[in-house]
Amino acid sequence: MKKIILFTMALFPLLGFSQTGPAGVGTNDGTSILEYWIDANNSITGSAPITVWSDISGNAVTNTIGGNPSLTVSSLNGYNVVTFDGSGDIITTNLSINESVFSNLTVIALYVPRINSSGGVWGEDNGGWDRFILDGNTSFLNDMVSRGTGNINNISNIYPVGIPVITTVIYREDVVNGTNVYTNNTLQSTFTSNMGPEASNVFKVGEIGANNYRFDGDIAELFVYGLDINTAQRIIIDNYLSAKYGLALTSNDLFNEDDPANGNFDHDVAGIGRVDASNIHNDAQGTGIVRILNPKGLGDDEFLIWGHDNGVQQATETIDVPGTVQARFERIWRASEVTSSGAIVDVGAIDIRFDLTGLGSVTTSDLRLLVDTDNDGVFNDETPISGATSLGGDIHQFAGVTAIANNLRFTLGTI
Repeated sequence: MKKIILFTMALFPLLGFSQTGPAGVGTNDGTSILEYWIDANNSITGSAPITVWSDISGNAVTNTIGGNPSLTVSSLNGYNVVTFDGSGDIITTNLSINESVFSNLTVIALYVPRINSSGGVWGEDNGGWDRFILDGNTSFLNDMVSRGTGNINNISNIYPVGIPVITTVIYREDVVNGTNVYTNNTLQSTFTSNMGPEASNVFKVGEIGANNYRFDGDIAELFVYGLDINTAQRIIIDNYLSAKYGLALTSNDLFNEDDPANGNFDHDVAGIGRVDASNIHNDAQGTGIVRILNPKGLGDDEFLIWGHDNGVQQATETIDVPGTVQARFERIWRASEVTSSGAIVDVGAIDIRFDLTGLGSVTTSDLRLLVDTDNDGVFNDETPISGATSLGGDIHQFAGVTAIANNLRFTLGTI
């Protein structure tokens, strides 16, 4: 009788390895530009109300919950959101996002406004020189982003009532037209931000700060980077959020393996890519166990983005395997390797790593990378790829892989 090695996976964020932040941008061990990260599907205690919602950036930012925000389960594409009532619900942190701390800054949030004038999703406001987004109850405060000395209002699409939206605000302080506001990966506003020296105050979620304007709606995920992330990173992050929560991007929708017709590979999406020589991201793992890095032929306007089907992460599949392989993961990954217009490209040979922490004893030489090269949906007619090496810490690498290409599935097996 065959002995089957079971691969299991602990359900907690990966720590201590490169590029484990959202979509593989930054790390979640407190050592990168990722300063703050909350996810309605992670590190929450309670439901109605929630009593704890922890920062998972690795920086141990303190979240103090006011009011009674509640957990709404499986609200967006099977994923949870936290619902704010527009009255007393608020999260107060000990993080400062003002210019004296972070001259350049990126805040990305996925949320659903419930009403017109639905308030502030996030912000820091002590009465002047502030950073926040707001949909207030007067025309002057309508759909606006603070630029420090005044506000930019009537920005299109940042508060669509009842519709999920990804809003990205990238502050580049004192750069002429250097601050940008995007919704669903489309640029909506460009302006010059001119923050001044202010006393440090606190970043809030569900409110902009001293002037209240509490948020009425749902928040799924929000993160703060203490730098202006580059264009490639922004595109990859938005594709992660789009796939996870099931909303379409209005530009640069590069990952189509999350579509139902392609099998709903919605989960733990991460990616590498290059817009130009100044906008590159070539190493990513994200929230999953697969890390891809060192692309040998990554050119301008080329991206490789992958996600999985949420299959069981155990090597229990013994039928759909090549003859020399004893079992493989039930979980399968699928990749998009395209330009911003959807044209198929080749980023060159890549190194692919699997973090098998929590799987017990693993013999590296037994591992096989399986790629569905003929794209027929099965692996039993494929040639297994051997040559895995152990990098220590339960990390196993296949170097110089050329078989993974656009629209192809891959998984991990053992002999």
